[in-house]
Amino acid sequence: MEVILEGIVGSTAYGLDTENSDVDIKGVFVSPTREILSLTPSVETIDQTKPDKSYHEVQKFMRLALKANPSILELLWLEGYTKLTKAGRMLIDNRHLFLSKTIYHSYGGYAISQARKLNARQDSFSSTAKDRYAQHARHIFRLLQQGPCLLETGNITVRVQNRMSCSRSGA
Repeated sequence: MEVILEGIVGSTAYGLDTENSDVDIKGVFVSPTREILSLTPSVETIDQTKPDKSYHEVQKFMRLALKANPSILELLWLEGYTKLTKAGRMLIDNRHLFLSKTIYHSYGGYAISQARKLNARQDSFSSTAKDRYAQHARHIFRLLQQGPCLLETGNITVRVQNRMSCSRSGA
């Protein structure tokens, strides 16, 4: 497995991490040609916990990016990367090619479905559930800001600067 793009995502990337937050890493890898051309399916996703890491094979990554998957697209707009090869740089340099009106449905639809789930769970509040509720609420709010910004400007700022506006500057 050759990792071509890797970065820290989640609450750390958003600038919303606390002392209790874990570090989440996402990345893209390229399978060896012999695996891609094999008669047996190659691995498309590698997940690991402690630390939380998730890697997608480049073909799957591109399928998800074309569907405007928010957690996939944000990987292309991070402020920095823990691993970035020439092939990874090509993905970032061409990130605009993954943008379409699908963003409206993916970002908005995901935020609305998460809001409905939170609303359904609001009756069971332990202190842990309250913290999780607040974290999910911030996540929903961020998605509802980033989707329109991505459609209007072609850019997003992953790190939350001002919770009431989006960055309109190029990245």
